[in-house]
Amino acid sequence: MRSAHSLTIDPHDDQQIANQIAKALVMPQAERVDRASKIKEHLERNSLSSWTKLFSNTQKRIPAIIAPSRRSTQQFSCQAICTRK
Repeated sequence: MRSAHSLTIDPHDDQQIANQIAKALVMPQAERVDRASKIKEHLERNSLSSWTKLFSNTQKRIPAIIAPSRRSTQQFSCQAICTRK
């Protein structure tokens, strides 16, 4: 997760890893607590369950986007597009 509240690193950059560890070790406790609570809030809002619901709802809407209902003034169905000459 990339967040303004997390200390990010490139796992292939040893110097950056050392610098971020040093930064974390000297970080004031109040800042650590604040960062951790904001990351926790972010994770609660973007849980696996919420992502699953979002994806499921999107999948349900795809057929309606591809082929609108017959009540629509314009018909966009695969059959109409594929047989058009």
